[in-house]
Amino acid sequence: MSHTTTLTYARDVAICIAKLIGNKKAMGDTFNIVTSKNIKWMDVLDIYLNVLENKMGYRPNAVEIDRCPQLDVNIAQYQILYDLHYNRQFDNTKIKEAVGGYEFIHPKEGLAKCITSFLDNPKFNYLDCRAEGIHDHYSHEFMSLSQFATNSQRLHYLMYRFCPVSVGKIALFCKQMKHK
Repeated sequence: MSHTTTLTYARDVAICIAKLIGNKKAMGDTFNIVTSKNIKWMDVLDIYLNVLENKMGYRPNAVEIDRCPQLDVNIAQYQILYDLHYNRQFDNTKIKEAVGGYEFIHPKEGLAKCITSFLDNPKFNYLDCRAEGIHDHYSHEFMSLSQFATNSQRLHYLMYRFCPVSVGKIALFCKQMKHK
């Protein structure tokens, strides 16, 4: 939670991409379209909790665990290892020079805007019963089974809810055996 990262507001990225199109300074070159300001992961969590509390009228519980269970079952392993365990800060001098000194919104403000915008009109594409079960296991929460469309999804949720690491290892083993 004390490590830092660089989060860039999507609108800033879109504006910079538009400014690079047809830009002679950009021809044949590559750019990292990022803010130079970094933010601690604990601040990211606090922003989420503050916005959710503002929208829902209560502050959701957040649980910090010692070790991420996804590291044991190879789910999003590299994102967790490299995004969360290292301090990450980028230099945006090159992109700012190419697009005329563009000023990026601060990550705290951009993140709060994105979360608020989503909560104003929430649309979920897919409900991952495995991820929901794992998260609920560690947070000691329970999701309503009525939110899942099928009995198979409900069963998978319950299996991952009660023994996420064991079920994850079994699933990975079965997947590996299938490919042999």
